Amino acid sequence: MNLIVICGMQPLAGRGSIEVASILYKFIQGKIHYNITHLITYSDTCSGQNRNINIALMFMFALQNHPSLQMVDQKFLVPGHTHLECDSDHSRIERCKKQSESTISIPNDWYNFVRNVRGKIPLKVIEMEQIDFKSFSSLLSGPLVKRALDTDKEKINWLKMTWIRYGKIFGIIQFQYTLNKEAPFRILDLRKGPMRTRNRAELTSGVSNIRLPLTYNGPLSIDSEKKKDLISLLPLLDPIYHQLYKDLKTNTRAAMIQQSDEESSFED
Repeated sequence: MNLIVICGMQPLAGRGSIEVASILYKFIQGKIHYNITHLITYSDTCSGQNRNINIALMFMFALQNHPSLQMVDQKFLVPGHTHLECDSDHSRIERCKKQSESTISIPNDWYNFVRNVRGKIPLKVIEMEQIDFKSFSSLLSGPLVKRALDTDKEKINWLKMTWIRYGKIFGIIQFQYTLNKEAPFRILDLRKGPMRTRNRAELTSGVSNIRLPLTYNGPLSIDSEKKKDLISLLPLLDPIYHQLYKDLKTNTRAAMIQQSDEESSFED
């Protein structure tokens, strides 16, 4: 199987949980074969990107919109032991770049460079478009609500979760603070009152018809200091690329809309 590298340039999107969720959703919908019923993911414990409500919403939504997936297990590695296969691939890209005389002038140059990185397993690049970035958090103003307590009325702590399980019941999250297979899962029910009384067929049909709004509706601004640095490098680039960088929008503090898992209100 080819390794997948998904790329996007900064004016298209940020680098927070919304973007990571959208990238994973695109991968699930386009690359998880229709005969696969169980997906297991492994990642580090970065709460801002991997372990948060936006990622959870995405996995629950993806399960309702994939023809064969029945379950997703999201597992987090122990801090200090977070080396993943993709880390070796990142090193391969960096090593190849150091040994290469290729010129990188624009983002597309990076995409093409990665496509040509040699190795036993080729790298396949998927380019993200701005329309690929979905606002999964909008589900919290619809059928779901963010809660601070599990079904046993015990407070939950996202930072301690090491295993999160999603099934076909939309809005239900099972989680553990351990990777022990014998330990019982705790349950977090994000469904609003009326949603709890619907049968599974009605619920699945309703969720499948939801059209998520886009996260962004135009090019994003970058930090003014970053643009200043980029402009200073223009003498090193072919003049045909100069206007691309001159046209970048700026803000004193870059207008990156980052929604953390602390932004939405809780309900008990």
